[in-house]
Amino acid sequence: MRIHQQRRRLVEAILTMMLVSSVRVRADTLESWNNPSDPTFDSWSVPPQYSTNNYNNFIGGYSTSNGVTNGSAALAVNSTSAGQVSHSGPDYSQMLAGPYKLSWTKILAHAAGIQFDVYAPPGSFGNYLQFDIDLDNADAGYHSLYNFCYVTPKIGTETTLKFFFAPPAGSVDTLFAGMTPNPQTFYNSVVTQNAAYQAALAVSSKATGIFIEVGGGFTAGNETMYVDNLSAFYQPGDFNFDHHVDAKDVGAMENALANLSGYESMNSLTSNDLLQIGDINGDGKVNNADLQSLLNLLKIGGGSSIAVPEPDSLVLLALAVLIFRCASRRTILRFMLCRRCSQNHP
Repeated sequence: MRIHQQRRRLVEAILTMMLVSSVRVRADTLESWNNPSDPTFDSWSVPPQYSTNNYNNFIGGYSTSNGVTNGSAALAVNSTSAGQVSHSGPDYSQMLAGPYKLSWTKILAHAAGIQFDVYAPPGSFGNYLQFDIDLDNADAGYHSLYNFCYVTPKIGTETTLKFFFAPPAGSVDTLFAGMTPNPQTFYNSVVTQNAAYQAALAVSSKATGIFIEVGGGFTAGNETMYVDNLSAFYQPGDFNFDHHVDAKDVGAMENALANLSGYESMNSLTSNDLLQIGDINGDGKVNNADLQSLLNLLKIGGGSSIAVPEPDSLVLLALAVLIFRCASRRTILRFMLCRRCSQNHP
């Protein structure tokens, strides 16, 4: 009987993890460039160092086909004819400068990170392109989320680039390879600086601007990139916004459930933001059932001491079925021990 109970609880927890992974696809759209008739690109601009100097010459435009992931259009950033003969690609500075919005200050004070979709056609930019996200706020200052360490999309494929305020611990060597004095120390600095910046945003009454920096190579006649769906995302279960999902969030979630509208108002959240954080079981609601799902997740070590990348839903489902059919006491114990180890050694 006890073995069957262990199986059932383990399967329930795995299915909860699968549902949490589906919640992660929701995000709070900050910009999607869906008005091709607007020559101001929703008040976004290509700064002078890219639009007027004689070795880059990039300008903005729209695309209704390439790179469209949200709505009917995407922002297209093109190299002019002058840029095409200069044999120079993006030079690791601001390529896109956004407007300043107070709503962005409130959103980014609690968000887990910022993401956007980018498409660079096959063979473009010398098959080499990198991005960085920067924020500017009069109270908090100018700040790069990854301390000017750039993230690389896959050329020829639509890519969603995610910039975490607290990057996944397992990504240290991938994200920050080669950074000095070493990747782990650099990572620790990024997390600490981002935490301080978000704390400053949380008490700021000033608008925040978003900047996208770009660096890359050169391919004559093939220097166009497409950007769409700039969004803020939240981590499911992180009710106290510390980028950890742990026992502290249980109490925070209980308090939030007692007055969801008050929780939204106090933290400047939209209803979609609340769903990202609290809809743990993926049923489109935030209620006590989600609290139980969070408890199930924490029971098997499915929380996180840092933001974790979502597991593949089909893999989790297959694993749940396999364990339900075949698990013995020894198998369950071995699985639970591996889960614990994976949290300490990503």
